[in-house]
Amino acid sequence: MKKAKKGLVASVTGIFIGLGLTAGVTWLVQNGAIPDYWTWIFVAVGVIGNLATLKYMRHGAVFYTFGWLFGAILLRDLLEPLEFALSIVAPAGVLALRMWLWVRKPFR
Repeated sequence: MKKAKKGLVASVTGIFIGLGLTAGVTWLVQNGAIPDYWTWIFVAVGVIGNLATLKYMRHGAVFYTFGWLFGAILLRDLLEPLEFALSIVAPAGVLALRMWLWVRKPFR
C-alpha cells in the first residue's frame, strides 16, 4: 500500500508540474520571451523523459501510459495539433510494443 500511495503522489505531482510547465512555456511564447520553435525542445524533452520513465517502470508503466494518453486528451485545447498527435502516437506505440512483448513472451 505504501508503494501505491507513493505512486499516486508522484502522479499527481507530475500532473501539476506538467500543467505548470505548459502554462509557463505558453506564456513565454505569447509574450515573445522565447521563439515559437523552442516549444518543440520542451516537447522533445518531455517525450524523451516519459519514454525513459516507462523504460524503468516495470509494473506501473501501462497505467502511466494510460495516464499520459488521458492527460493529452485533457490538454488537447492547449496543445498544438502536431504536439497533440505526438502525445497520442508516442504512448499508443509504447502500449502496442508492450502488448506485443507481453503476448510474445509465453511463446519463447
